[in-house]
Amino acid sequence: MAKIIWKGIIICFICMLLKTFITNEKVISITFLFIGIIIGVLLIIVHELLHAIAFPKNATVYIGIIPKYLTAVALSSSPVKRNRFIFLSIVPIILGIIPLIIFCFSSNNLKELNGLMFGMAIMGMVSIYPDIYNIFNILKVVPKNATIQNNKNETYYFE
Repeated sequence: MAKIIWKGIIICFICMLLKTFITNEKVISITFLFIGIIIGVLLIIVHELLHAIAFPKNATVYIGIIPKYLTAVALSSSPVKRNRFIFLSIVPIILGIIPLIIFCFSSNNLKELNGLMFGMAIMGMVSIYPDIYNIFNILKVVPKNATIQNNKNETYYFE
């Protein structure tokens, strides 16, 4: 499973290497890279909100932090179809993809912007690890037409 996260990080670094190789110069500000990482960590709330808005309109979604595991969660006991659950699990990847695209297409002279976007892209790719893990488990175990429902920290499915 960790291979999936490494693939996202490797994609980010390939983009960095290509941009650096093409321009033949340093393309990021290290200071702004760390600021981008901090922003990426703070965007975990947006990450959870993205999960929440993908639930059905009538669903009540609770967003919070589980201190024991140092993790943020968006949970709802509203039942959703398997494919919708997969969709709502993967939506936050945009927090990694959008900054990566901006990084790739921004001018090499915009080192501060590039640093911010690269740091945010890395964090956006890393923060989806638990979601990717859930998706792989769902794809392995849950039948295609099943409905998935959360109850506290447990996830169940039924047909």
